[in-house]
Amino acid sequence: MYKAFIKQERTGQVLAEVKKTSYYLFFMFKKETFKYYLHHLFRIKHVVSDAKMMGLSKQAVKVISDLEFQEKYYFTKDDIRKHFNNEKQLYDFIYYQRKNLRIIKLNRDKYFLVPIKARHSLWTDSPFIVADEMMNGEGYYIGGWYSAKYWKLTDQVPMQVDIYSPNKFGKIKIMNKRFVFHRIRPSGLKKGVPKKINGHSFIIMSKEETEKWFSKK
Repeated sequence: MYKAFIKQERTGQVLAEVKKTSYYLFFMFKKETFKYYLHHLFRIKHVVSDAKMMGLSKQAVKVISDLEFQEKYYFTKDDIRKHFNNEKQLYDFIYYQRKNLRIIKLNRDKYFLVPIKARHSLWTDSPFIVADEMMNGEGYYIGGWYSAKYWKLTDQVPMQVDIYSPNKFGKIKIMNKRFVFHRIRPSGLKKGVPKKINGHSFIIMSKEETEKWFSKK
């Protein structure tokens, strides 16, 4: 009888501790969630304030604030279509924001939103990330001097980003950086290997292939 009483008492104590811990965890979760939303509330407040100072329309402020809140600086038409009543409004927004250098076109459907905080200066991003976004994450690899620089085969600062792909050729200047596209056969894509920078994936010529390329220079 005594042992049963002691066991029951200990069980009650354990349950009480579990209950107390649960309340604590619930409170901490609520606290952190509140802090998260409070942080973003003030962040969006400043974004909206800065956007108004730049003379943006009410609709443009809404779209830009939403993208800034999500930290989605690379976006497609589908990402913002919900903010517009028809395609004309969507294309008007894109036209005027490109004209005012607020967004940069990367390919047929993808754009880069210049952060509000960069309004007084030129904004740049890693060429590896820009290249990957332009190519939608597939069907390419970065080679040339940028590849040699990445694998530490040279200290030379590359003048351009060389992108090898079966689907694209030509050249373009984005964010003050020149990107040159070289057409290759689909089988040539096996020279590329996936890597990451700042949490973002990209494809670059393998070290072995880069060493072969570099030895001929």
